[in-house]
Amino acid sequence: MPPHQLAPSFQRQVLNLCRQAGFVPKLGAEASQLRTITNLVAAGMGMTLVTKSVRNFAGRGVVVKQLPKPAPIVEFVIASLCDERSEALSALKVVSETGLQRAY
Repeated sequence: MPPHQLAPSFQRQVLNLCRQAGFVPKLGAEASQLRTITNLVAAGMGMTLVTKSVRNFAGRGVVVKQLPKPAPIVEFVIASLCDERSEALSALKVVSETGLQRAY
């Protein structure tokens, strides 16, 4: 799992999902890189919740399973310089205000 200071809302969401499933996980090793996280799982250090993209490089012996619907939603925010005025940022703001369509 990513360290709390890097992803506090993600860690809260994971802990809440575990509580809803009826257990409180024992937090051990933390890592910020997905490859490192999946390597920790492959080394028998535990399990984790990750994005679907991990199934492309999960590693030998690691099984990736889809969570039942409704799956948790990861919330995104836009980070930019305070005086940023690019077309890309404007487009992201429009999309964020009107809502994203699922691409999968």
